[in-house]
Amino acid sequence: MSKIHTLATNDAAKWDDFVHNHELGTIYHTSAWRTIIEKTYKHSAHYFYTEDQSGNITAAMPFFAIKTRLTGTRLVSLPAAQACNPLLTDDQQFHALLQHARAFTKAQNITTIELKTDTHFRFDSTQLGRGQNGYSIFVLDLDKDLAAIEKALHKNSIRQNIKKAGKNNIRVVAGTAQKDVDIFYQLYLKMRKEYGLLPQPHKFFASMWQVLPPENIEILHAEYRGQIISSVLLLKYKDTLTYEYGASLSEMKNLGASPFLLWQAIERAHRRGYKRFDFGRVEDDNAGLVQFKKRWGAQREPLTYYHIPDLGHSTHLRQNGLSKRI
Repeated sequence: MSKIHTLATNDAAKWDDFVHNHELGTIYHTSAWRTIIEKTYKHSAHYFYTEDQSGNITAAMPFFAIKTRLTGTRLVSLPAAQACNPLLTDDQQFHALLQHARAFTKAQNITTIELKTDTHFRFDSTQLGRGQNGYSIFVLDLDKDLAAIEKALHKNSIRQNIKKAGKNNIRVVAGTAQKDVDIFYQLYLKMRKEYGLLPQPHKFFASMWQVLPPENIEILHAEYRGQIISSVLLLKYKDTLTYEYGASLSEMKNLGASPFLLWQAIERAHRRGYKRFDFGRVEDDNAGLVQFKKRWGAQREPLTYYHIPDLGHSTHLRQNGLSKRI
């Protein structure tokens, strides 16, 4: 196995070329996402990789070190990503990079390695311990006729609401400036407070808008009588459009703006040649949200998170227990 390196910030072009050409590469692997996390949270990046004799990257395992009072310091791949598979081609590469990461955590007094994987990760996980499956994504296949996609939508909760929004003369407005991030964030902040959930900071979304090129990010608003009542922030990379963040005014939900806006996003994605519409991550025990995503005809793809060493149920407390309530 060749020597393992740590990526320098000035190697971004080489890294992004590798990510783009690797079958498991996602927007979360890109150097732009690294910049977003660094700008927002000040976590330290540790992107381990190997290269061939020509200096081309051959395998990689990106991490950020996250330090909190509650959980100590963790090595996470990657913050604010629903999943971030190691970029590999065989088990030998995986074992070598994992061994390097373990040696790094020991030297740096880091307590845990957290790997977020999805269904495309098919490497030898015997050294990872027990995986946790508390999250899933729901993906709509866009590689078929749009009429067939529309026909699969739930008649009452989705198609009727889309028609209702049309009757209410709701129109779609595409975001073009920083002010659109602010409009989205006010809706997002209000909705998160209503549900008793912690929001991502404004700087996270502002950094996304500033750092990601226009071909990788889009904001769409639903406007009713001159007022923005629903917004979605979409991430675009390769053949996938991801709907990870959205918000609506609860007092306007009866107008059907949210389903209408999502359908407009799906139509645009289909027209532009995207193959997958990812409805974003959801906790498996959130029955209402799971049912909503199923009603779009989306298929569930479970996410598996590994923690090294295996901490059993204690790691899940971060999502559903004392720390979440705090």
